[in-house]
Amino acid sequence: MCTSKPEIKTFMSALWNKIVTHKDSDAIICNGQKTSYQSLYRQCSYINNLLSEQGNLHGQTVGIMLERGSVLVPAMLGCWSVGASFYPLDSDHPLERIQQYTSMANPLLIIADKTTVNVAKQLNCKVIEIDEVDLNTWEQECRIQFPEPHELAYILYTSGSTGTPKGVKISHRSLLNFMASMSERLNLTEKDTSLAHSTVCFDVSIFELLLPLYLGGTTLIATSDQASDPMAVSELLEEVTFIHATPSYLQILLATGWKPHENLNVFSGAEAIRPSLVKAMKGAKSIWNLYGPTEATIYASCYKIDQKDTVIPIGEPLENVNFYVIDTGGNYSEDGELYIGGHGVCLGYCSGDKASFIHHPETREVMYKTGDKVRKLPSGLYEWVGRSNSEIKVRGNRVAPKEIESVIEEVDAIDFSVVTLAESEVRDAQALTAYLTTNSPIEKRDMDEQLSSKLPQYMIPEHYIVLDEFPITANGKVDRKSLPKPNPNNILKSNKDFLSDLEIELPGSLVSRICDIFGSVTNIPRFPSEKTFSELGVNSISFFIAAQKISSELNVKVTANQIKNSENIIDLAVKINK
Repeated sequence: MCTSKPEIKTFMSALWNKIVTHKDSDAIICNGQKTSYQSLYRQCSYINNLLSEQGNLHGQTVGIMLERGSVLVPAMLGCWSVGASFYPLDSDHPLERIQQYTSMANPLLIIADKTTVNVAKQLNCKVIEIDEVDLNTWEQECRIQFPEPHELAYILYTSGSTGTPKGVKISHRSLLNFMASMSERLNLTEKDTSLAHSTVCFDVSIFELLLPLYLGGTTLIATSDQASDPMAVSELLEEVTFIHATPSYLQILLATGWKPHENLNVFSGAEAIRPSLVKAMKGAKSIWNLYGPTEATIYASCYKIDQKDTVIPIGEPLENVNFYVIDTGGNYSEDGELYIGGHGVCLGYCSGDKASFIHHPETREVMYKTGDKVRKLPSGLYEWVGRSNSEIKVRGNRVAPKEIESVIEEVDAIDFSVVTLAESEVRDAQALTAYLTTNSPIEKRDMDEQLSSKLPQYMIPEHYIVLDEFPITANGKVDRKSLPKPNPNNILKSNKDFLSDLEIELPGSLVSRICDIFGSVTNIPRFPSEKTFSELGVNSISFFIAAQKISSELNVKVTANQIKNSENIIDLAVKINK
């Protein structure tokens, strides 16, 4: 039994204090099952024992590939308790992508469970499997190694401008500073409960999973099925007091009919949030705009939004975090590129690349070059203006187009590619678009299939446009401003007859009824059954609304992901008719 309270030097030691003072309180809830702080300690002890059997792991890195559930947190704590760091892996990501992460992190071993062990064993690394019975019945004490502030806590990956993901190394000092500052700024207490629904590969998952535990509160973890279903997420939100979500995902939740309850604090980041979205959530207790790159430990600033705000700042830096605005001449300015210094700055990249890290000329502190343009307002708050480099944001994820381009150009039919966010005339919104020159014909479906084996879903372009040649500027570079906007006539399509060989007789009424539902959702009259959803500009919100209507009106179970993974309505009808 844990009874001693260590000096608080890291998140781990802070949590140990909560285990002593809150031992019978709920630490984690998942799928109706509750884990107390004392049970969390026992589960951590089991992981500690499992890892200790592998030898001295101090200073080593351990991969964590687990099904979403209550075991995630004790696995993280177990790694820290033997002096190791961890990096999280999502078994749903393409295998080649996971292998890429693993080769860079160079883990000594990977922790898996019965649902992920087969994938983990394909990573050319030692795998240890958690025994659920032992995990839940473990009673033995363990020897805890409390990490030092300067040591590595975890590694998370971001998209890389060189075409390769970058492993970001976060220290225990940075993590504790984030937890302490955010809990104070956001006015959270031990009475609060968070909803953890983000993928473990997204750095905000650390915020969702661990911040409540730092306070002595509760983390409600959504299962994989729940996390992928906005309706299920909206139901779980009735049980919590705070959620983090990107503006795009909040729009999807609102489209399901969800409204925030009066005790819910909404934290939003990774994308710019619009005043119209804030107004749509006016019933919430509070709404916050959060800003920060992974390299600055999840978030570096925050701002409590007022319903009257017409421009929403990113706020002011957290405690022990410094903002420096530098203009194109290299001078400190009110307008320019943001550099971040202080306790939040990461230890660097796994690759050792130091190009984005420089020393302050006077204090010699390490500063991270964010690539974000900001403006310092008279109030002392900062406003995000845009990007100063080629990186873009897709569904809240930072993406380097070069990384997508390098994968596209591995396709035999492709000679050259340029990827960008383009104003799509297909659905009156920005869409991730790949412009291509080719040496042989290729269909959209073929491109999607080849890319999905190597890239996560959010990095798959929505549109492909084949050009005879790229427009060139006077200095010989691709003229991105002259690239055509995606429209129904110029985007790459799939063969509309691809289902003809299936020889499946579909009830005409089924196709017709699905077309009617999509027509009402998208305001496209006579919604065509043979055109792809991409051609017609159907977006994520429409997928979710259509899934609800189809499930309700046709008395079948259809998810937004099923629709998204269907080529068109005929393809969807085939799946429903099985």
